[in-house]
Amino acid sequence: MNFPVTGADAGATQVAIPAERRAGHVIKLLNVPGDAGGEHRRYAVSDYVPGVYEAESNTAGGGAAVVGYFVGGMHAVGAWSQVDGVDGGSGGTKTLRIRCAASLTDGEKGLYVNGQYRQTLYFLRGGTRDTFHDVDVPVDLNPGPVNTIRLLNSKVQSGLNIDRYGIVEP
Repeated sequence: MNFPVTGADAGATQVAIPAERRAGHVIKLLNVPGDAGGEHRRYAVSDYVPGVYEAESNTAGGGAAVVGYFVGGMHAVGAWSQVDGVDGGSGGTKTLRIRCAASLTDGEKGLYVNGQYRQTLYFLRGGTRDTFHDVDVPVDLNPGPVNTIRLLNSKVQSGLNIDRYGIVEP
């Protein structure tokens, strides 16, 4: 089978293979630069489970953009990453899990749920731009796949790379 190349970052090639007919349902294979054709070939395979939404398969703007297998450029004032169609299950308080990397300095981003500002999230520096970690925060969601999650940068600061968003039952 042949699948289209959906992104690249510093020479890495990303191919997204649909696992179901719904946005965010993919298995990602990433051929890392320097690993091609040898015994050191590595692939990053998304650990997709229901309730996980890949940032790069959704929308970004204001200077943020898809950079290979994540959304980058979140340092610009007005930069944002958004996921639509987030399933809130039966509704109520859930845990939003954001898989992200911040390499230069700590940063903060505004969290918006269904168009309403909810809180400022603080992201701690964690190594390199590819050193991803999870940040968990409680959010109130409406029942069903009708919710929108947005992170918005409102001031000049270090960027944040966002790999995915997930909804976890508390």
